[in-house]
Amino acid sequence: MELIYISALLVALAFAYLTFFIVKTLMGVSSTIQSLDHTVSELETKMKEISHESEQLVHKTNSLTDDIQHKVESTDGMFDSLHNVGESLNNINDALSRGAAHFSVQSSKQTDQLTHIIRWSDAAMNLYSTYSNNKSA
Repeated sequence: MELIYISALLVALAFAYLTFFIVKTLMGVSSTIQSLDHTVSELETKMKEISHESEQLVHKTNSLTDDIQHKVESTDGMFDSLHNVGESLNNINDALSRGAAHFSVQSSKQTDQLTHIIRWSDAAMNLYSTYSNNKSA
């Protein structure tokens, strides 16, 4: 029977030894879980801050995008006006080119007519001069 008591005592010591290390392990796990809980809490706080800052950044980006869009739309009228000015200048240039060509043709015709008039006037003067000289002689 003594053997049973010794066996029971060994089993009790083994159980106590096992329980001691299980408690020690569970305390280490508890410490790790508490550290993990603290880390997750900090992470959650930082994520809320980042989320808030990201939300503000998105709002500012949207505001800037709207402002840029408004400014680009406001320049559309200016570019339309510049396009119209360019077309008007092209039309004026075409009209001036046609006018210059027409003026050149008309000027050439009038120069030819003036040359003919001068020749006929010169011939008439020569005839008159010859007639006057013959009459006075």
